[in-house]
Amino acid sequence: MEILEAFDLTRSYRSAAELSSCDPKTVAQYLERRDTGYDPYRSGHRPRLVDAFAEKIEELVDLSHGKVRAVAGKAHRQQPVVDDVDPATRRMRRRAAGFPSGKSFDSWRETGSSTPGCR
Repeated sequence: MEILEAFDLTRSYRSAAELSSCDPKTVAQYLERRDTGYDPYRSGHRPRLVDAFAEKIEELVDLSHGKVRAVAGKAHRQQPVVDDVDPATRRMRRRAAGFPSGKSFDSWRETGSSTPGCR
């Protein structure tokens, strides 16, 4: 059951949370958004650390034909390299190269890959 539908039915944060399997604070947040005129089911854009460097990362991906590494991208951003696994940079690189971002494999089977060219 949806959060607002559950609240309209019960008129209680706690009961609505139980019916919709969420926290009562979430119900309160959705009601506050609805009462102020916003769409409670639409989430806003949260700024990411790589947003300021998105153009440079896309430029590096284009120049390298999608083969630039995260460490190289960090060096161009003039930040100290902490480790090779920066999720924000990896997502931005994959998005710029047209690959799916997020989990690529549902299973270890070769046919289970959603990454192009990995079958």
